[in-house]
Amino acid sequence: MHRIDIVKINEYLQIDDFNLNLILKCLDEIHQLPILQEQLLIAKHQIFMENQFDLSDELKAIVENNLQGANFFPLIVLLEKFDDVLKFYSKHNLPKEILHHTFSDVNLWIRNYKERYQKDGFEEIRWLKNHFKNEIFRLGRLQFIYKKNYLKARVYKHKMTKELLIVPHDQVEFDDEGFVKFTFPIAVPGLDTNIAYFSSEVTESETVINSNCLLNNGTMMQGNVIITKADYECILDENDYVLDVHVPGYEPLDTLKCKQSFEQAVQFYNTYFSEYSYKAFVCDSWLHTPHFKEILDADSNIRKFSSLFTLVSGVALNYAFLFFVFGTSDPDLDKLVRKSSLQEAVYNHLQSNKNLCVTSGLIMIE
Repeated sequence: MHRIDIVKINEYLQIDDFNLNLILKCLDEIHQLPILQEQLLIAKHQIFMENQFDLSDELKAIVENNLQGANFFPLIVLLEKFDDVLKFYSKHNLPKEILHHTFSDVNLWIRNYKERYQKDGFEEIRWLKNHFKNEIFRLGRLQFIYKKNYLKARVYKHKMTKELLIVPHDQVEFDDEGFVKFTFPIAVPGLDTNIAYFSSEVTESETVINSNCLLNNGTMMQGNVIITKADYECILDENDYVLDVHVPGYEPLDTLKCKQSFEQAVQFYNTYFSEYSYKAFVCDSWLHTPHFKEILDADSNIRKFSSLFTLVSGVALNYAFLFFVFGTSDPDLDKLVRKSSLQEAVYNHLQSNKNLCVTSGLIMIE
């Protein structure tokens, strides 16, 4: 990749002149140092061949120790795939405005890096690789990924009353607040591991489903339930596909624009990917924590957005709120700077030794 290639790519990305110049200087450094050229090849293999979550710590350290200027190395790794992006959009006749809108995320993460570290650079490979692998599209206010249903639950609808019942999968563990046990392949600051858990027990025969609990408004409710198959139909199962919803930052969460995005998404996928079959919009987000009903005003945009969804289940994950609300991973609450009513509300809740949950929600597509 050469300078002219990045300049041409920027016709789509619209990165400002200041940051574009820093990216070009970073590319110059890579060209000047064989060790950085070698790391670039390794990085591309890690992300696009091995499908790693992120660059290895060893590779990151080598890059940091050899770069003199702003570290845009991770972005340059991604930009190496932009020709494939253009070919994909051309093959599927996707509108260029969708490409522009989708890849505006690059600018958001450059801005996020600056705010988080108080210096110029870029690091968000793990999220942005969705864009460069053509798996995500921004359609209006929201972003969408077509993927297999990841909810650990089945959704049943009564054939007459249309009542929904959400049943967790068998042997899902819940804490005493009714939230799912957290499991993730990395260490999480401040996570309490000394918790007794309740396990769901779900059995099925030809005529009924038996469960010792249900999911309601984002939490697990204990109680024996018998679902008669003659009366209920399963409308969302683990092998179904969904449109996974994500919310880009730095813009008001306008409910009307979000509703319009859902309509745009159905039209987009029906037009350009008519072979796809999907049953619901699914959104797993900190925006859906049930606790916001207690600590935010009823007319807040976050609560209005969340009310569009049927909440399924949540995981107590305070560090996610530190990252998305305060832009930090430091668990020391005394260091948090509160500039908004949201930050103040989240701070007060966490300061009271109460959890907040990343929660999944769904909207069935008729």
